[in-house]
Amino acid sequence: AEGGGGDGEVDGGGGDGEADGGGGDGEAEGGGGEGDADGGGGDGDAEGGGGDGDAEGGGGDGEADGGGGEGDAEGGGGEGEADGGGGNGEAEGGGGEGEAEGGGGEGEADGGGGEGEAEGGGGDGEVDGGGGDGEADGGGGDGEVDGGGRDGEAEGGGGEGDADGGGGDGDVEGGGGEGDADGGGGDGEVEGGGGDGEAEGGGGEGEAEGGGGEGEADGGGGEGEADGGGGEGEAEGGGGDGEVDGGGGDGEADGGGGDGEVDGGGGDGEAEGGGGEGDAEGGGGDGDAEGGGGDGEVDGGGGDGEAEGGGGEGDAEGGGGDGDAEGGGGDGEADG
Repeated sequence: AEGGGGDGEVDGGGGDGEADGGGGDGEAEGGGGEGDADGGGGDGDAEGGGGDGDAEGGGGDGEADGGGGEGDAEGGGGEGEADGGGGNGEAEGGGGEGEAEGGGGEGEADGGGGEGEAEGGGGDGEVDGGGGDGEADGGGGDGEVDGGGRDGEAEGGGGEGDADGGGGDGDVEGGGGEGDADGGGGDGEVEGGGGDGEAEGGGGEGEAEGGGGEGEADGGGGEGEADGGGGEGEAEGGGGDGEVDGGGGDGEADGGGGDGEVDGGGGDGEAEGGGGEGDAEGGGGDGDAEGGGGDGEVDGGGGDGEAEGGGGEGDAEGGGGDGDAEGGGGDGEADG
């Protein structure tokens, strides 16, 4: 970690699939339910993860911060432990399995422990400064993930496949499940794009204000399309299924190379009025845009792509259902 060199290392790494050293912030703050970000609780949490493909200073494959076992976090000991943890995937003096900073659930955030946690990712499809297969930021293999240029920060994780700080499968910014973004771990992860893509108090163009149809984004078309997308879960001028921002092969993103690569977008792939499954910008379902959820998701476009005000499941700011944002109530809620 911190200048590491092995595979899937984090924070200024050098080898394949290293994490961090990205461009923007891509920070995650406040989460809650399963796969939340920063302080999350479920599997695939963000910031300091614990399981395989964990983040922040990893050492071995997907390890985190001077980890010890596979995918440990911050001086961990067992498999996927965090911050001097003890049991599997424990965090910061945790107690139960995969708890975080006195947390409770399995694979929680902020030193969490679940598999494929965010912020610095680890295994294949790592994030931020990656290099090998499925790595991010300068990656080359299939299903790589980002390390964008602008902010792309997230404040508040969410439900499954949520955007910006999500937690479930294919989450974004500090995600947790497979195909997560910004420290993610699975294939075809997203985030860290070129534009802002920040959540909470969004602004600029492509923000989500006032929900809309299921997975449609600003005049979108198919399921989980973003800003005039094309196939399923495509983002801004995508090509194949789940491609992102000027992708090339299936699920590739922004001049990508292998299949399922993500990001480094160019234009705005933001969505205004996201909401249901596969929504754009701050969406919530699988294959959402801007922090999407499923494989080959979107976001990290060129423009802002912030999310603000959504509705239903995986909504942003003031939502109501599962994976809601800003003071939500269900699992995987977010704040922003």
